[in-house]
Amino acid sequence: MGLDLIVTKWYSRRTGCWIEVTEIGMDCSCSFAVRNSMGECLGKNGTWVPEPLPSNREEGFLKEYRFNDFSTAAKVLEQAT
Repeated sequence: MGLDLIVTKWYSRRTGCWIEVTEIGMDCSCSFAVRNSMGECLGKNGTWVPEPLPSNREEGFLKEYRFNDFSTAAKVLEQAT
């Protein structure tokens, strides 16, 4: 049988921030969030905002604060710290 494990969280010891998978599509595409220990999310524009509860996350929030690829999320995090 075997396990089908995937990594869903990458933590930066230097910054205390992390990149986390928030959604996995049927085609195995992923959506990523950049988060910190203050309960904030990093946007594509490089600003941190408090992350709303899932039921309060509107489409505009998801468009700005979710990344479609890991490398872009990592680059924005590196620039912001």
